[in-house]
Amino acid sequence: MLKTVREYVLYTGMAVLRKISAVLRSTVLFFSIPARLALLVLITGALFKMTYAARVPYNISDHDLGAIRIEIPDTNHIGYMQYLERDRKLPELSPLENWGMLHPPLFHIIGAVFIHINDAGRSVKKIQASMEQLQLLNMFFACVLSFYVFAFVKELGVKENMLPAAAAFSGFFPSFFHIGAALNNDCLMTLFVVMGLYYTVRWYKNRTAANMTKITVCFVLGMLVKSSACLVVPAVFCIFLCALLEAVYKKKQAGPHGNNNEVFRISVQIALFLVVFMSAGFSWLIREYIKFGMPFNYMNDASVYAWQHVSSCSWRQRLFLPVWQQIAVIPYNDSRPDLSCNIWGELFLTMNFDEFKLYSVSALFSAGAVLMLWNSITLALAGFYGMCRMFFMGRTEFWKKILVALVFFVPFLSFIYMCFRYQHRACMNFRLIAYIPMAAMAGVSIYLCRNSTGSFFEKFIKCSCYLYATLSAVLFSVWG
Repeated sequence: MLKTVREYVLYTGMAVLRKISAVLRSTVLFFSIPARLALLVLITGALFKMTYAARVPYNISDHDLGAIRIEIPDTNHIGYMQYLERDRKLPELSPLENWGMLHPPLFHIIGAVFIHINDAGRSVKKIQASMEQLQLLNMFFACVLSFYVFAFVKELGVKENMLPAAAAFSGFFPSFFHIGAALNNDCLMTLFVVMGLYYTVRWYKNRTAANMTKITVCFVLGMLVKSSACLVVPAVFCIFLCALLEAVYKKKQAGPHGNNNEVFRISVQIALFLVVFMSAGFSWLIREYIKFGMPFNYMNDASVYAWQHVSSCSWRQRLFLPVWQQIAVIPYNDSRPDLSCNIWGELFLTMNFDEFKLYSVSALFSAGAVLMLWNSITLALAGFYGMCRMFFMGRTEFWKKILVALVFFVPFLSFIYMCFRYQHRACMNFRLIAYIPMAAMAGVSIYLCRNSTGSFFEKFIKCSCYLYATLSAVLFSVWG
């Protein structure tokens, strides 16, 4: 029997490898040197991520992680997993009174499975080991995320000579290291969002039921990981409408003998997406509203932590340029809200360094961190400029402009609104919108596709991406 199982596993593994090899050979991925370099960079970035996750402790990033308690688990992320493993059912604790129970359960179910596999329910050390294993899986999600970000940009259009630069950015983007190492639901939610957007582009080019099914599954699962996955659904729905209007226009152009099947098929696919997404995707929010009266846009009150408060700062301090100390000496000072209340400063700091107190590290490390911070600021400004130029280019397809604009601006404006509605430092963390640089990168790539090769702007973007990736690789090699 054992021999039979071994043979079956070996046969199945070889079949999977042959299928993957055939798919790779059939794509343009292996047709050019830049594409091969891009693949190599992405694989290298994945190795760096997994090495980082294996080196750092599971609690390197707090973000409401909570403590491991055996008798009465707390109600943060780890406690949520312990409740699920112990009770074998969804929590019956009100999210209005228990800190972490507002989150949908999918990520925490995965954590509970790890605890159960290790038979760790009554052992702190075994639960810690389970969390270390979960951290490796979460970082694997971050590796897959990098590949999908690159694939999304490539699907919308990118110059062949820009492929390695795009891979360097997505493969070594610092925020993906942070959300991969953190034991919360941000990484998995971001992965499902990016996958859904990628398959939306694929669906627009090939409007099959299979592609629509992939979109639906991605966004439903994303909503069951974290409810903020819905922020990009308006962009997806607008792409659906663009495809439907295009089909209607083609039918009118063809006259009475036009094909009605295309319009009907797209309409049915959109209707089924809405029904499934609204029912399954919002099922957790509906449950919590019915059982506990939790509003759909509910967020925890962080007022119990005095150091989180930034309400004493004026709106000018928060929305205008940050003070020079915030972007020159990398502070994360719990006692100085005036040094950490600016939204833009916190956005770039948490994008690169999460909430780590970098003033406690060596002078050389701090110098490299400051250089990476300023590199990210200049790259972001250049990317925003290129994306805006793309919006006004007449030669770019309208649906691409709509997709990039809504994926970038809807979550971004929602983030700014949240920063003022909940005036706490935790609300200014970049991990909440970690996917929006992908939209800017896609906009820049489309813009560069319409311009001559070798321009100063193209060279600047390339050099900035390579420098950013190099600094990220060096810092994360010694960090932790």
